[in-house]
Amino acid sequence: MFQAFKSRRNIQYKNMLKSYDKTDGIMAVLVAVLIIAAFVLNAWLFVPIVPIIIFFSIFALVYYRKQTIHTIGLTRINAVKSSFVGLAVGSAFFLLLEPTDPFVIRFPVTSFELLILVLPLVPLSILFRGVLYSFAMSFYEEIMFRGYIQTRIYGIINSSALAILTTSVLFSLAHMPSRIFLSGGMYEYFTNHFFTSFEIMHYTSNIIFHIVFNFLYMRHNNITGSIIAHGVYNMRVVIFSGIYYI
Repeated sequence: MFQAFKSRRNIQYKNMLKSYDKTDGIMAVLVAVLIIAAFVLNAWLFVPIVPIIIFFSIFALVYYRKQTIHTIGLTRINAVKSSFVGLAVGSAFFLLLEPTDPFVIRFPVTSFELLILVLPLVPLSILFRGVLYSFAMSFYEEIMFRGYIQTRIYGIINSSALAILTTSVLFSLAHMPSRIFLSGGMYEYFTNHFFTSFEIMHYTSNIIFHIVFNFLYMRHNNITGSIIAHGVYNMRVVIFSGIYYI
């Protein structure tokens, strides 16, 4: 599978990966650790300024290393192609993957029911804020994990399969703080939730999502598609959150 993805890389993306060295790779790992730590801090103390500072630090690191924002996927080249593919993939995820999160869902509902029956009932103010939040988070995570960490980690990991798998695990782990918070605390989470089939599937799904979103980026050397795909998929959580305001 990784070899199939590798063969479909954009040529500019391939050349870009070759330019990174050990310093870039070490920085990528440190950024990943800081992101996870910031998410932990934000989940318990709600201090969103820390993740925001880390986000803007990425641009400072890019500048410090004499790189351009093109190296984190921010470019107009192939933006339209990338956007359409990302929209198609995100819509497929939204419609085909059934919502089953026990921390959000209190009653059974299919993706089509969610879209046709529930969405029209969600207040527009909640929906509008939710859309902004969904795409802000997808922009944040795509720049951090697909744009920066995934590309720079090749500076210390030569194997494409291992580089993608390592970053996908880091991306999946970054979601753990919010899961612990939603469950009611660390003890509650690790004793009653962590080893359940859903949580195992949750982390496995995030690994798969990283692989797919990374493919969208490297296919066109443009991160727009992965941002859109991620944002559209995130909208499911927003709609469910809006249920409680109906």
